[in-house]
Amino acid sequence: KAFLQASHTYRVPRDEDDGNYVKSFLISEAVEAKAFWDHYGFIVFRDVLSSAECDRTKDDMWSLIETGSNGKMRRNDKSTWNHWPKSGVSKYGMPTRSPVFTERALRNRQHVNLRAAFALLFETDDLVVSHDRYCMFRPTKNVEVSEGVYEDRPVWKSPSSLHLDLNPLQYLSPDYEPIGSLLSSLVYSGRKSNDFIRENNMVHSSMYEGIHTQGVLNLHDNLDKDGGFHCVPGFKNHFAEWSQEETQLASVEGPSFRFNEDHWLWKHALRITMRAGSIVIWDQRTPHGAICNDSSNTRFVQFIKMFPRTNLLLDDQRRTRRRSALSEFVREHMS
Repeated sequence: KAFLQASHTYRVPRDEDDGNYVKSFLISEAVEAKAFWDHYGFIVFRDVLSSAECDRTKDDMWSLIETGSNGKMRRNDKSTWNHWPKSGVSKYGMPTRSPVFTERALRNRQHVNLRAAFALLFETDDLVVSHDRYCMFRPTKNVEVSEGVYEDRPVWKSPSSLHLDLNPLQYLSPDYEPIGSLLSSLVYSGRKSNDFIRENNMVHSSMYEGIHTQGVLNLHDNLDKDGGFHCVPGFKNHFAEWSQEETQLASVEGPSFRFNEDHWLWKHALRITMRAGSIVIWDQRTPHGAICNDSSNTRFVQFIKMFPRTNLLLDDQRRTRRRSALSEFVREHMS
């Protein structure tokens, strides 16, 4: 397998100033950043959000959690952290099942630094931003459950995963129509707000010259044991070859592919540690996922991706529905 033969070239360097983190870039380091991206298939940009912006986003996330739990889960009392919002997904640290349209979340999505980071990779700033969710991994070690009393909380660990947020066979198929039909069927409005999330997986090699990205905006210093994003560096360079060899793909019908825990690729996944205010962006052909929290720290992130406007411009009805639904949700959450 070509990936295994080349895997020694995908050993990711650590940060020059602090080896607890993987190598990261300022957005101004365009040439170096683009070369890293082309080789490894992911990149971490630091200083995208300020410390104050991270704190305001964490406050916003906590407001959703406290409201969603009817005040039963309180940020300053870890003994209440079993009371996850019923409208969320405790297993995966999601305060909500649907996209978040709060002012803070929207401001982050429109942030000039965020757009600049994606624009560098796509080589265009004519981009559309996704609308997705927040995520919080609770601490699982040495949790203060009452004054002076500390206990482990293994039940708060999220399951570790490694997957692709696309259907490899549909992505590589010469026929765009199945993906095009799915995109054209998206409604977005009313109870279909999760269409803003579903569109993320509806990708094809003919769109945007085959480049599709995903991103996680990190809001709190995230070290190795804190749980969070991991990926297989360099795999996107061998994606097409792997798709021809992988026998399990024959049974894939949905918009994603999950690697079993005994799959050989798990051994090549790397935890991507980041400072607060950083974003990790990866090529969607990169196997990725999250590792459970095994520390006393909390993980706070916001899921964000961008894509060129070109595909939306080819489907005026979908573009109109998407725009109208977005206006509807923004008005609803701002009122």
